[in-house]
Amino acid sequence: MAPDPSNSSSSSFILVGVPHLEAFSACLGVLFCSAYIIALLGNGVVLLVIGLDKSLREPIHCFLAMLAVVDVLMVTSIVPKMLSVLWLNSTEIGGTACFVQMFLVHSTTSEESGVLLAMAVDRYVAICHPLRYRAILSHQTIAHIALAIVLRGFFFMIPLTWMVTNLPYCHSHVIPHSYCEHMAVVMLACADPRPSRLYSVAGSSLIVGMDVAFIAASYGMILNTVRGKRSCQKALSTCGCHICVMLLYYIPGILSIYTQQFSSTVSVPAQVLLADLYLTLPTMLNPIIYSMRTKQIRGALLKMLFSRKVIQRRDASGEPRRISPTRTMSTPNKSNTSHLPFLLIGIPDLAALHMWISIPFCLTYIMSLLGNGMVLLTVVLDKTLHEPMYYFISMLAVIDLIFSTAVVPKMLAVFWLDSREIGFEACFIQMFFIHTFTAVESGVLLAMSFDRYIAICNPLRYNTILTTSRTIQIGLLSLARGTGVMTPLMSLLTSLPYCRSRVIPHSYCEHMAVVALACADPAVSDLYSIIVATLLVGTDSVFIAFSYTMILRSVMRLPSQEARLKALGTCGSHVSIILLFYIGGLLSMYLQMFSFGSAPHVQVLVADLYLTVPPMLNPLIYGLKMKQIQEGMLKLLGQLVRPSVPQADKDRSGAERRRHHQKRIDPIMEQANARNELTQVPALQEPSGKEKPKLGTLF
Repeated sequence: MAPDPSNSSSSSFILVGVPHLEAFSACLGVLFCSAYIIALLGNGVVLLVIGLDKSLREPIHCFLAMLAVVDVLMVTSIVPKMLSVLWLNSTEIGGTACFVQMFLVHSTTSEESGVLLAMAVDRYVAICHPLRYRAILSHQTIAHIALAIVLRGFFFMIPLTWMVTNLPYCHSHVIPHSYCEHMAVVMLACADPRPSRLYSVAGSSLIVGMDVAFIAASYGMILNTVRGKRSCQKALSTCGCHICVMLLYYIPGILSIYTQQFSSTVSVPAQVLLADLYLTLPTMLNPIIYSMRTKQIRGALLKMLFSRKVIQRRDASGEPRRISPTRTMSTPNKSNTSHLPFLLIGIPDLAALHMWISIPFCLTYIMSLLGNGMVLLTVVLDKTLHEPMYYFISMLAVIDLIFSTAVVPKMLAVFWLDSREIGFEACFIQMFFIHTFTAVESGVLLAMSFDRYIAICNPLRYNTILTTSRTIQIGLLSLARGTGVMTPLMSLLTSLPYCRSRVIPHSYCEHMAVVALACADPAVSDLYSIIVATLLVGTDSVFIAFSYTMILRSVMRLPSQEARLKALGTCGSHVSIILLFYIGGLLSMYLQMFSFGSAPHVQVLVADLYLTVPPMLNPLIYGLKMKQIQEGMLKLLGQLVRPSVPQADKDRSGAERRRHHQKRIDPIMEQANARNELTQVPALQEPSGKEKPKLGTLF
């Protein structure tokens, strides 16, 4: 196929992002950024551990390293540009860069399928031919398998890339996608794209079909080998993670390619989101499922990061022996052993599921850090947001950062690294921060309800009543109240003698779980905590209810229905967070104190969710749903990440670039103006006589 003279491989394309969901670009960016960070950290740690630890040279570890490399390449080829589109509105991508991205995305998906097939063969050989395992899967054989996987992906994509780059692109250059996906790009060509589409569907179907068939054959022979044997469960347990990842990889991929190719009932945003999740979710979960569940890698990581000191003791023969510090507390003393550390269990009765349970907690923590950090930075740096309402939102962000950071890092260390030990002082410091900032957050929510009451019932006096100094005083008063009520409780708890078991059946130092270990009567501290918690929650709830009663009374007096809905719309997010905070808190507190027949792991899970979910949702509900903070974030990111152009280049070719850009954009803008639907990124006009663009392929 000879290229059309009008085709220019160096011309630029415009990426839309997720069509029709531009209002949620910031929220989507947070989700994909979180997945990208986890993917880089997880796969990077896997590669580092396997590379440094010489004991991890088994075939399965080599395949895990291959999987990590493929995942890093796959996710890095799309997410950085996707985030620049979603956050910075940097929608332009060069023609060559677009085709390079397409090549990397689709070749790495083919390579990942090949690695999964190789891992299935590894499990088959390890279970069905254990004595010949090292002979069959030698290092030379593994190298040949890796080379074959890479060459297969390259040979599949080279003809497809050649066909796509030789198409003439003389229509609109707007790609209704968040990356250069094959089908979305070829639909912009003014020549027949059916050869490339047919090659893509046939090639991906052949690759997926062959790999799935061989994987199924491998597991069929594994089942036939272990059926009826005592070691059946143990043998199959080594395959569970691989099966989960295969399902996670193939089902969304097959669903993406065939629903988007042959179904017109799926909306374009759903197609784009499905393709994006297919490329980001497996890369995030693979290192967690495969590596953290592999005892050897987990042990190597623990040895590399937490090389503990050991204590010298002498046994009965007088010879020194080395013991872990945690073993020194196996026999409790009858006196107060206040300087000995505690041991955190995690979630009782669910130790086998700790790795799976840790995944949502890790995700919520990363989203809490990103969301609250962005909200706080935006409010501090944008002077237009220096108003009482945004001050209270920044206070809430600071509290949530402290709140979640006091709990989640140690919780993940328990789940992932089996690092259960926590020092005596550290335990009570953690308890102090948790309960203090719970009281402080309740006070800030009360202050925010007061802010809404003044803004709706006394709008003309809003700036007079809630001045900057008064807002700061309210925040300091909330902090002083929380510190004041928790200091006596800490004094009561630290004065108790702890001469029983040092094992805390919880994932953090929760008050009731710790005092249960005391060998003295903790009735005084229990009574104090119940009275204080009830008074704080009761007082704040009464004043919040009073504020909203006055708000409803004022709103009902407004003449129009539209004005009433607008006024109440400013309170909806606050009411949702209040219910989430207080209902979860009361449920957690009374379950810990009275249990009501619930299982221990239910009590611990409720307490953990109460401490992690609100900090994740608060910035999404308060910050990212507010237009002013959204605009402040985009402006801030634009100032930090805006690419710089050398001055000489600006003087030499700035005018030419502007004329070229205007010439390319003018027809699209005229079409949008004619429909009275002018947006920031022009909508794709479908060429007449062509079918609706169908997005997404597996490869």
